[in-house]
Amino acid sequence: MAGNRGDSLNFFKIMLGPTWQDEMTLPPLFVIGTNISCGDSLTAHSKMGTIVFRIEPTVDGLLALSRTEWHQFVSKHKIEETFLVLFIHQGNLNFNVTFYDHTACEHEYAIDDSDSEDTSDENTDDEDVIEVVDYAGGEGDDDVQQIHRFRITIPPSAAYNCRHYLLSRLIISSRAWMGFGLIDYHLAILKVPAVGSTTWQVRLAWISRFDQCGISMPRTFVMKVGWLEFANTNRIRAGDTCVFKVTEMVGNVVRMDVVIERARRVR
Repeated sequence: MAGNRGDSLNFFKIMLGPTWQDEMTLPPLFVIGTNISCGDSLTAHSKMGTIVFRIEPTVDGLLALSRTEWHQFVSKHKIEETFLVLFIHQGNLNFNVTFYDHTACEHEYAIDDSDSEDTSDENTDDEDVIEVVDYAGGEGDDDVQQIHRFRITIPPSAAYNCRHYLLSRLIISSRAWMGFGLIDYHLAILKVPAVGSTTWQVRLAWISRFDQCGISMPRTFVMKVGWLEFANTNRIRAGDTCVFKVTEMVGNVVRMDVVIERARRVR
């Protein structure tokens, strides 16, 4: 399979190249680190569900996901060339799989309720949601406000490596800044309720990006100045998921509560 790879003992990422539909070859270093063998079954979990892949040999002596199951996976997730696919090992041949599109943002999926028998409100935390909450103690129509909630899984490309803290910016998904209007705000005040009332100020900004040939790419909306301090203080690392809940928007300032979901660390 053609593509640019980032390999490690507990995760690997692949930029999908021209032959990506044919097969998904597993990086040798990753195979050794996770003790994957031909004939094993690999379970992949994504926002669209779970699929079990059989491990098969390739003509050049490497290991790959079963072509039949990989084709089903590609069709279900509607992934495209240039997408980055991130596999994170959770232990016992279980993997979390996340997709990033050409904007370097996590690819969003519209969840089809017909695929699930349980459509209760308990499942809404598994996807980006907008809730309407009645605040007690307010005045007039302002009692009812919208709370916006979105989640971002930190990709390995945002860290020095999988065991180090993050770089100095966090890309905000297009669904969040377009759907919630975050581009109108210049400053985010973040709080992690689970650890106390401390707040961190983080600047929101657009950044310009260029490919390896120096050609301009679409601009990206990010949390920039202040994000590194927040990430270091709260020990956020690649593979963790941050759930941001917008609690207040006043002037150019947006306040957010942050829930940090830790990824399992594979030693």
